[in-house]
Amino acid sequence: MTALHVGSLGLVLEPIASTLLALVERERGRRLIVVDPNIRPGLIDDGLYRSRLRRVLELSAVVKASAGDLDWLFPGVAQAAVAEQLLKAEVRLVVITLGVDGAFAANRRAQTRVPAPAVQVVDTIGAGDAFGAGLLAWLHDHQALDRSASLDGDQLRELLEFSCAAAAVTVSNPAPGRPRSS
Repeated sequence: MTALHVGSLGLVLEPIASTLLALVERERGRRLIVVDPNIRPGLIDDGLYRSRLRRVLELSAVVKASAGDLDWLFPGVAQAAVAEQLLKAEVRLVVITLGVDGAFAANRRAQTRVPAPAVQVVDTIGAGDAFGAGLLAWLHDHQALDRSASLDGDQLRELLEFSCAAAAVTVSNPAPGRPRSS
């Protein structure tokens, strides 16, 4: 295993939340740690969750978050400022999904923003997960899982375009297993 991806309800619900935090603490330095908060405010014990998530953010090499996640975590702070703050810590790559506005990425070397592909949106379920899978696949295919911090501006743009394309395919199709009227 080269990378460890954590987030969403796994960081909320016990006993998995504490277990994942311990795993991240143990594997930091041995694996690329990627976190996608995928925040679900209605299910969160605010204080404990924020504390746990901030610790996971501190230990992660890659933070992939939506603009909404960052607004909840860092209210009133501009996204570029949040990225800068995370990069001053141990985070090597910050990727922010912006929905129909595309995505933004920054590391200590470069930053870039790309628009979302123009598609007819059918269903947004799974878009963030598809984006994250695209991000990890691109890093893997470009032997960049262990050097995500050294990507230049062109590589960051390619990474975002690939990840946005994965999300675009997902939103262009109905979610599988979703109830539909006849």
